[in-house]
Amino acid sequence: MKIKKNIISNVKNTDDALNGSFTVEATIIIPLVFFLIFALFYLGFYLHDLNRIQGAVDATLNRAALIIKNEADLINGDIHYDRIKDRPVFSLFSQNTIELENNIKDCLDTKINKGLFITDITGKEVSISGGKIKIMIVSKSKIGLVGVSRFFNPVSQQTYESTYTIYNPADFIRKAEIVLDTGSRIKGVDKLKESLGKIFR
Repeated sequence: MKIKKNIISNVKNTDDALNGSFTVEATIIIPLVFFLIFALFYLGFYLHDLNRIQGAVDATLNRAALIIKNEADLINGDIHYDRIKDRPVFSLFSQNTIELENNIKDCLDTKINKGLFITDITGKEVSISGGKIKIMIVSKSKIGLVGVSRFFNPVSQQTYESTYTIYNPADFIRKAEIVLDTGSRIKGVDKLKESLGKIFR
């Protein structure tokens, strides 16, 4: 009987020792697990915001190219075909770029301001010059968890930049036809053409 009591008390002591070691391990592991879970959430939010901003910049550039090539509404994307024929010959140079840049900024605001989780937009710049549209957005990540914010500190401020070269072959053909048609109506062009042909043969 005495041996049985000693065995039972030894089993109870080992159970208490095991419970104590589980508690110590749990106090170390559970915070690490929670930290990793929150870090993964923040990483997902950060990647979502990064892709949302880049997608908005690309979509706005495509729509801005439409509005420069054609008379179009930047927000809806509707093309006003009846206004295209009334445009001047060199319409790209006669367009009001300040108004276009403001329209592009407004379009960016409507696309970006909805749905960002941990990113604030700190700056927007749109420029139209030299046959190119350039959009630059500066954003800053706002992360409240101290350990996670140290992990994201190198990328807390991000710059997104995209450029679109305006290429409009239909408008080029229209301008070439105007120049060729005007050139053929000038008196003496045929004689000049013949004499140039003789010189270069």
